[in-house]
Amino acid sequence: MIHRTRVAAIAVGSLVLAVGAGCQPEPGDVGCQVSREVALPDTTPLSLLSNVRVDRVGDGVVLIGADADNATVRWLAIDGNGVPGTEHALALPADTTAVHYAMGGVSAPGDRVIVGVLTSVAGGTATELHFIAAPSDGTAAPLPGPAVLTFAAGAAAPVVTMGTTKSALVAGLGWLAPDTGLPMYALVDGQGGIVDQAMNPVDTDPAAGYACLGFTAGEGEATLSYLRYPTVALALPSWVIADYGPATGLSTLTLTVGQLGADMIGCALTVPTAAAGGYAMVWQDYSGSWLSVYYPPPPCDPMDPSKPCDPDDRGHVLSYPFASSTDFGGPDLQPPLRGLATFGVDYSVVVERPRSVELWRLDAGGTRRNGSLVYPSLAGHVGTVSSVPRSGRLTSTYADFTGGSTGRRLIVDAQCY
Repeated sequence: MIHRTRVAAIAVGSLVLAVGAGCQPEPGDVGCQVSREVALPDTTPLSLLSNVRVDRVGDGVVLIGADADNATVRWLAIDGNGVPGTEHALALPADTTAVHYAMGGVSAPGDRVIVGVLTSVAGGTATELHFIAAPSDGTAAPLPGPAVLTFAAGAAAPVVTMGTTKSALVAGLGWLAPDTGLPMYALVDGQGGIVDQAMNPVDTDPAAGYACLGFTAGEGEATLSYLRYPTVALALPSWVIADYGPATGLSTLTLTVGQLGADMIGCALTVPTAAAGGYAMVWQDYSGSWLSVYYPPPPCDPMDPSKPCDPDDRGHVLSYPFASSTDFGGPDLQPPLRGLATFGVDYSVVVERPRSVELWRLDAGGTRRNGSLVYPSLAGHVGTVSSVPRSGRLTSTYADFTGGSTGRRLIVDAQCY
């Protein structure tokens, strides 16, 4: 049973800048390698979809994406040995305006694909969210369930996100409440039912602005993160990481990011560090790319004088620049960051270059190691990259186009030593 949560906010104060790591490294050995490469040919319709996500399920992964017209959701599982299964597809209702998805389970992790479809109410007065719990083996799926959320028609499109949780037995659901605009979360079981009927708010400031709502790797069963825009003039934006666990409830970590007068470009990527409660994130602004690390307070024991507890110690954040936007011709030309993982005390960042995918390695102080690991490609023309950290490796997928609508989709495991 999942209990109602308590929110424990952890506010982290001013941003600390550590300088000296902004230049482009010389060629060299990044100390990482491609440990596995799986190729799906273009005869698989999923291969060349522009928006395919890779989710971790047990020892393997699942590729899942929707056609550009939101008419079909497609998925394919790859087991822990790198063997691809059969691609499956689910036709969506004709009035679908947007689609979201995640893996769930009834008898086993990932044996259901939980598809959230947004459909228009007759007359266009509102948009409703319904769930379809489709068996992941491709057998007949049920009809969409009843509406679980209703968004009144307005200038702004509904903001909804879904993600596969750590167990892959329930799916994470996040959205901005249509009445208050607050970030909300719930869990969805393998039958497409809301587990927590409370529809819990994650934040409590209706005057703030929110963006980048999404699920990420975290310490809890489900981890929702987002960007909170300040409500006070000259205040810095914050990145919020909300971890949920059935036993621990909901805890939120608020990290102040950015420089005065400069806003984050795009969305951050986050990953837990080796320290309990610690997090690392990579993000970009107009000056370049940054690694920010939250260092939690040291373990304490009120009964042990050698480990005193300081109630005012909420940890601290150090931020390190690792690539200048001028290296790429300006802020609008810097390559987006598409993956983040920890390898010991180092960090590996997947970067989507215009004609390649690369892995950059950063040390604990944000200094980029010389060189980069260039991922395989036939023609150097890749689609959008999706990545997920898993058990000492970083798994990424991207479409490797060779011309027109031909090519293949690659699933690449990278490891560092």
